Amino acid sequence: MKLQSFLDSKISLFLFILIFLYLFALNIFLPPQADDIHASIKAKDGFQAAIDSYMSWNARIGELVFVSFIGGWSDITFDFVNALLGSIFIWVFFYFIFVRFPNNKDTVCILLICFLLLYFAPFGADFLWGAGSLNYMWGILLMMIALLPYRIFWNDVFTDKNQQRWMMANPLFMFISFLSGMASEQLGIIVILCHIYFMIYARYRHIKLGVWYFIGAMSFILGYLFLYFSPGHAVRASISILDGQFLRISELLALSFGQKIDRLLLLFDYSMTNIFKFFVLLLFILCAKENMPSKFRILYLAFVLLITSLIFLNDNSLVYHIVSIILLVSIFKKHRIYKIIFALYIIYLLLCLSEIQILILPPRARLGEILVLISVFCILYQSIKDSKLVNIAICVFCIAYSIFVASEYYKFYNRWNDMLAYVDKEKQKGNYNVIVENIFISKYPNFIDSPLPTDVINESPNPLYAYKFGLESFRVDDVYKDIK
Repeated sequence: MKLQSFLDSKISLFLFILIFLYLFALNIFLPPQADDIHASIKAKDGFQAAIDSYMSWNARIGELVFVSFIGGWSDITFDFVNALLGSIFIWVFFYFIFVRFPNNKDTVCILLICFLLLYFAPFGADFLWGAGSLNYMWGILLMMIALLPYRIFWNDVFTDKNQQRWMMANPLFMFISFLSGMASEQLGIIVILCHIYFMIYARYRHIKLGVWYFIGAMSFILGYLFLYFSPGHAVRASISILDGQFLRISELLALSFGQKIDRLLLLFDYSMTNIFKFFVLLLFILCAKENMPSKFRILYLAFVLLITSLIFLNDNSLVYHIVSIILLVSIFKKHRIYKIIFALYIIYLLLCLSEIQILILPPRARLGEILVLISVFCILYQSIKDSKLVNIAICVFCIAYSIFVASEYYKFYNRWNDMLAYVDKEKQKGNYNVIVENIFISKYPNFIDSPLPTDVINESPNPLYAYKFGLESFRVDDVYKDIK
């Protein structure tokens, strides 16, 4: 009986360790790729590498730390730390949603988060690939930690706990807030807008905000300005200008009304994600549940299914947003939880709109948007968490998909080692211009989102791989099948 009680009290710890071991294995199965190789080279320059990156390419705090320090770590050290932070990320994310750490009854909710991250998020790029992890997963983790005092403060306000008395404007809090402001251009501007909104709300509601509140917010804003107006940001923007993607704020304002609308429509199309489509489907289910008449239920369900099908056959992203707003407004007053979901949708919409300058972002840069919608799924799960069928389904899907993902990374790990052996054989023959089969493919759609070797010798990142393998040139060929 005591053993059972002990085991029950340690379920969350066991789950944390299990997730860590899983992430650790996957980190090992995905060796350093592309920008990771570049970071390992630059890390030899130490702090100077960070200055060079800030001045000429990328000023995010994750990138600065990566190229100046962490990129020089051994593979196994980075794999261990990255897996540990990935596990902590899930726990802090849960805390950020519910303002408490998960207990034994939250096991399935944690598994739900894991499944949604594996299935919908750019998982390989943001949790395994070094450059992606530092720029996105580590950066968002830092932001959540910096914003936790605000999350706790407003939770106390809205739940009438009146416990806003423990936070101080200490130098560490200011420093973390400043660094978190340098974590993400996209998320940073939304955090600033939220700070402004809550300050106005506090003034309107006569809620007293401590000195720490303003100092932390100002530190974050300073960090964001330090990122946004960095020379490196200007360089990247200038390259995007040449590609026709990036517009300066003055250029955006100079667009005609029709051009602004066209750009917004393109923005919505480029920001469409699969999880948002499922979010809209979920809203249909909630709306049907709340508004279903007692009579004609079958007819009503048939009508809802018909409308849902017509919408999902449509690729116009604006339609999805319009439908989302209509559905959320129709159930807004039904329950407090729908007001929370509506607020989260507004944050998601703002995140999409925050890309207006750059227009096209790679999938790995959309982790923040996806996390907002994952939080919606987790909040709604709390209302059905007593359903055995739902819990069993989540566990089965999570375990099955986790095994599939692990198997795909393990296959790549074996192909990678076979490729290394082949490269070594070619070097022994005196061939330092090597062509290999394209092994950088997977059945897992979120395998990795990074620049990968191509069939053009001098095209990036081929020279990096040539340097890593000690070759004169390196490229892949989809029809080259001679690797043994």
